[in-house]
Amino acid sequence: MKITTTALSLLSIFAGVVAQGCDYETPFHACDVATILEKTSCTAGELVVKFGLDDTSALNAFVQSECISVRAQIKEDMLPWDSVTRRGKQFDDSFFDGGSIFNTQDHRLVTGFTTETDPDTQRLKDISSVVLTSGGIAWPDSYIKNFDLVESCDSQTVMCCWTATRNGASADIPEDEANTNVCTHDIGDSPKSARVEDGESIFPGNGEGNTVCHGFFWDDFNSDYKGNLLFKVAMADGLMGKGYVRNIPSAPMCACIEQMPTVTYAGCTDMNVTETFKISHNELQDRYHIVPDGEPDITFNACEGKDLKEAYESANMEGTTERQLKKITGGDDDSCDALASTKLADFGYIPRNSDQIWKPVAGRGLLAYPIVSAEEFREIWAGSETKILRRKCLECDLSHMEIYYKRINDIDGELPANFDLLHTVLDSWAESDNNRLGETFELYSSYDDALSGDRKWEYCNYHYHIGFPRDCGPTEYTPSQWNRFFSGGSAKTVAFYVDYSNSTTS
Repeated sequence: MKITTTALSLLSIFAGVVAQGCDYETPFHACDVATILEKTSCTAGELVVKFGLDDTSALNAFVQSECISVRAQIKEDMLPWDSVTRRGKQFDDSFFDGGSIFNTQDHRLVTGFTTETDPDTQRLKDISSVVLTSGGIAWPDSYIKNFDLVESCDSQTVMCCWTATRNGASADIPEDEANTNVCTHDIGDSPKSARVEDGESIFPGNGEGNTVCHGFFWDDFNSDYKGNLLFKVAMADGLMGKGYVRNIPSAPMCACIEQMPTVTYAGCTDMNVTETFKISHNELQDRYHIVPDGEPDITFNACEGKDLKEAYESANMEGTTERQLKKITGGDDDSCDALASTKLADFGYIPRNSDQIWKPVAGRGLLAYPIVSAEEFREIWAGSETKILRRKCLECDLSHMEIYYKRINDIDGELPANFDLLHTVLDSWAESDNNRLGETFELYSSYDDALSGDRKWEYCNYHYHIGFPRDCGPTEYTPSQWNRFFSGGSAKTVAFYVDYSNSTTS
């Protein structure tokens, strides 16, 4: 990105004879002493006289002061963001979160207008044609919560992600336009947009649907015109150009990247700004000043063909943060799915193995299932190749949410004739010659461990008035994880399943 602006030269300028051909009316594109001398063909001595200074040592200070003043005037004259839509703070906040009629009203069905001919966006079209490339649009800052530079934007980067379109025959973004995969979103990064204090949204596979992400960043040389970049990306190109609307669930539609989801890719827009200045005489004050000479010339580009992550990193900007790098992975869909899977695992969830088949035999609460009879259970058990019984408990400690009971040393894999395994685990976890850890059964925390025999549980105790597993634990006494289905009952949401993964019996 490039902008010709107020970087001031502190070069030592020495006075000389007045140069022939000195032209004070010649405009210049950078507000500093060296550029003024070059463009006007004046000497430092003549500028000292012109500006009414005592000597050349005061020239740099004077020009710097004038440039600060003209910069302040340029910013004051910019279009304030509350005048962009003129619909108020609540509307603008809602728009950048994926709401408002700009995002939700389908004009193909409601009014017959496409995005391009929609009268609701006429003001945006006027700004796009009159102001965007030849004027300044002020940054919204705290007026719109998503762009408050005090609370966010340490990376000086904004990203928009859209999940639908108002153009075309379908509301879905065409597959050939989608450019990213959404991995996860930490709701705590954008609680005001989600209206939820904390949480995590996880998007394995392509659950979010076709999505487009695009953004921009700024540095000291184009900071004043970053409002133009926001309008260009979010409104001129996003809303009106492509008709892109709606946000990724639980996330803003456009915001400082610190508030946005983690995605694999985002397109990039940058800009070149050329400002022109001149020396002007104030007749009332009888003083010369530096003033703008016309409007700025702003052109937008595609970051030299780089995506947002590549362009940001290659710019070597100060303040690059690890968070910015995390928000755009730069990887493929597989890396994104791996990140989503890791997040799920952090919360104790793992994807169901399609090769595993579990036949329910009893359950209560949210896992309710009619308890099969003792005869039915024996028939089901006979069809299991692994002889593994699984207990799932939604309200137990993490160590006891999944337990795998594996029978060992049974003759031909058949349960002893006088042993009711289902009743034992449901309601009467008694120790006997048919039910003793390490002799007739083993306990494991995972199915893979049960198959391999690794990491067997080491501690177990018993009591015939309560059910499985009383206080058994992976390494030590672990109380209050048992269930009871009949004798007084237990409030825990529990279910039991027999492994039928390799069974030939349906």
